[in-house]
Amino acid sequence: MSINHNQSTLTYNLPTDEAKVEIDAIMLAYLVVFREYPRITSSDGELKEQAYILCQRLRNQNKASLTNDYNLFCRYFIAYFTAAYRVLAQVCDEDGGEMLRDLKALLNGLTHETLVDLLRLLIFRAVHQAQ
Repeated sequence: MSINHNQSTLTYNLPTDEAKVEIDAIMLAYLVVFREYPRITSSDGELKEQAYILCQRLRNQNKASLTNDYNLFCRYFIAYFTAAYRVLAQVCDEDGGEMLRDLKALLNGLTHETLVDLLRLLIFRAVHQAQ
């Protein structure tokens, strides 16, 4: 998975930017489930390892300054990513992947950057409506 955000979207000042980490972790969980379905993992260990690998990729692609506290970033990211992944996997199990097929039909033809921006917006709105 390639992650291409501009510099400003990949700077997390923690703990202040915890909500930003949450949104990005949930967005990446959506993208991973979308890519992997129907081969979704149920292993807690594999899921946490996958989330940690994404943390490393984010750090490697933003060497300048991903965060002021990488360990805290990983802790937040792994927790939110794994929680979102589990919920999405459950929804896919219950609806046979219908949600993902609907999303694919909706997003077909969008560039990677537009897709990421749209998912960030939808997730950001959902997170703030839930508060």
